[in-house]
Amino acid sequence: MAVIKAFCSVRYNERLLAYAENLMTPPYDVISPEDQESYYDQNPFNVIRLLLGKQFPDDTNENNRYTRARDFLENWTRDGVLVPDDSPSIYGYSEVYRGPDGKTKRRDGFLALLELEEWGKKNVFPHEHTYAGPKADRLNLVRATGCQFSTIFSLYSDPKGETSRIVQSVISSPEVTRYKDRDGVEHILTRCGDAAVNEGLIAAMRDKKVFVADGHHRYETMLAYRDELEREGVPGDDHRYMAVYFTLMEGEAITILPCHRIIQTERPIEPKAVLPILSEVFSVQAFGNDKEGARRLIRALEEKGKGSFGFFPGGDRYFLLSDANRDKTARFFPAGMKDEIRQLDVSVLHDVLIRGLLSIVDPKIGYSQDAREALGRVVGGTSIAFLVNATKIEEVKAASLAGERMPQKSTYFYPKPASGLVFYRLIT
Repeated sequence: MAVIKAFCSVRYNERLLAYAENLMTPPYDVISPEDQESYYDQNPFNVIRLLLGKQFPDDTNENNRYTRARDFLENWTRDGVLVPDDSPSIYGYSEVYRGPDGKTKRRDGFLALLELEEWGKKNVFPHEHTYAGPKADRLNLVRATGCQFSTIFSLYSDPKGETSRIVQSVISSPEVTRYKDRDGVEHILTRCGDAAVNEGLIAAMRDKKVFVADGHHRYETMLAYRDELEREGVPGDDHRYMAVYFTLMEGEAITILPCHRIIQTERPIEPKAVLPILSEVFSVQAFGNDKEGARRLIRALEEKGKGSFGFFPGGDRYFLLSDANRDKTARFFPAGMKDEIRQLDVSVLHDVLIRGLLSIVDPKIGYSQDAREALGRVVGGTSIAFLVNATKIEEVKAASLAGERMPQKSTYFYPKPASGLVFYRLIT
């Protein structure tokens, strides 16, 4: 079962929260160096100094981005920039945004603590692989600060709507802050200190399965930190939890954007050489390389839907690949790959198209959620682009329940939860 509880968060003081748009950032892993610099300039108390501090050539073991984050945290706490809540709460969190279809959507959820558990216990499910570098970075940060500066993003399944009424009570609680970010997304944070409401939500979540949308590295980091503190005999159980944003998996509020691929190639990919190979497996349709051609390609990709790909190797034409011959694609998949992963478009893309038919063994890949931008980043002879349709939430759920991990960047959940709304102090 998923064990959640209310907590006393640490937050920016009320005076500063009047300018929340100057204090918050997206999650650390979608912040570019240029964005990092601009967040530094935006406000001296911007959470970027805690979340993703600058690095300098003369950094040492005693003075580095992690120790500076610790010092900022201590100083801001001492000076009243950051203040703790006086009673345990669950926090309502809503994001109002414009979806890819241009329609306004509202995604409601809540922030609470989740008891950490290892993957595989059938309560908390991952869907992506993790890597050592990002986990080492986040572990160094939490070791130095004893604090979590951003919630991970999770989904829970509740097709019967058992939590709906209680979540509405939480998000209808007194407002803490409301602001719009750089992308025009409106963020609304409320605080529910009503113990009866909170206990009702805690009880309603006990039989729910939780799926990590974003934050796999941070989740595994907190598991590692928990284990370190357990070995050291640290008392209490604060380190056995982490702060999580929970939102309902079912319904229309979840948006997953496509992750188009821009691949650097060591050798030119000549259309006249590769199209006969691709056409043995896929149907191939050509479009002119101009604005109208790009529009038609993107529209055809959306209309064809699952199993179709846009392909641009440079040159004067775009191509739509679709209707793959499954008898001919089967040999490219690794032995033992489960159907839940084999049927994903991103698996077909990587195993059949990139590694299989094009023989690109170790691709260097860039990503974009904008199809036109992806096409525009192609430099003839040195890069190619593949456009994909977005992964469906049902596919994420199926892969997770099957105990499988999806290929890297299979999903891009939008919008991202803000960093800096609430902090969770594990160690004071």
